Amino acid sequence: MNVIETALDKRIITESFLEDEVRCNYFISSKMKRIWAVELDLLYEFERVCDKLGLKYWATGGTLLGAIRHNGFIPWDDDIDVAMPRNDYNILMKLGPNEFKKPYFLQNPYTDPGYFICFAKLRNSETTGANKYHLHKKFNQGLFIDIFPLDDCILENREIDRRRVIPFMKECGSAMKSGSPYLSDEQKYDAKIHHSDNPLESYETVQRIMTNSKYSCSDYFWIAMFTGETEDQLTWKKSDFSTSLRHRFEDIEIPVPNGYDNVLKAEFNDYMIFPLVEERGICHSNFIFDSDKPYTEYLI
Repeated sequence: MNVIETALDKRIITESFLEDEVRCNYFISSKMKRIWAVELDLLYEFERVCDKLGLKYWATGGTLLGAIRHNGFIPWDDDIDVAMPRNDYNILMKLGPNEFKKPYFLQNPYTDPGYFICFAKLRNSETTGANKYHLHKKFNQGLFIDIFPLDDCILENREIDRRRVIPFMKECGSAMKSGSPYLSDEQKYDAKIHHSDNPLESYETVQRIMTNSKYSCSDYFWIAMFTGETEDQLTWKKSDFSTSLRHRFEDIEIPVPNGYDNVLKAEFNDYMIFPLVEERGICHSNFIFDSDKPYTEYLI
């Protein structure tokens, strides 16, 4: 049974879901629908494991916006983002590898040597979600959902607080590879974290910095690994995550934070207003997405 058949069998999607469709005057191909189907199946499996382990998570970023504004994917979106409190994230990283069975794969620098990003992904190993510039690398590059840890931060000292992630530069002896073809201006901050000569050491250092107990009394969350110069937009009150609400996302329901309105306003301002037509487009333009072929067929 392939992944699309699996999603149909679990009733995550229907046959009609896979058809071409126009939403909000934006054309969504059946190919993209199949990619969405794989990601929905990953999300379904992710929630199964979180429920088993008693872990909390919420839709975040474009996935949260899609749930609230579209009751599903933003028509021009191509991935799923979730966030977890740091303690829950750490438990998932410890116990999750034994809970996810093939083709599902929980990816971090421990489970996949060579993977250099400081947040986790859940992958489907029988598909492809590969950055074109990473095809020479040997880590798992199946379709994915992103899993971000929510860390404590001190709002009044946000700029200094943000720089808690910088000391790893000295500890790892890492240098930004400014010549990398996949490094954009917006990614320079992330590159300091992602492009270490020793990904595992870099990952461990960042985790240690971000879990410093002196910040645990704060009233705010942030996603430090995805902040860069936009910390104002990615800092939220913990009270907005005190409980979960179930909200429609395509043909399933997913947890969203109780203060989703505040969360979305902080990140997107007037989030119910659609972007200009010329600004609509898929997020991962440098990626190869294929729901039917494993990433190994694309590796150089």
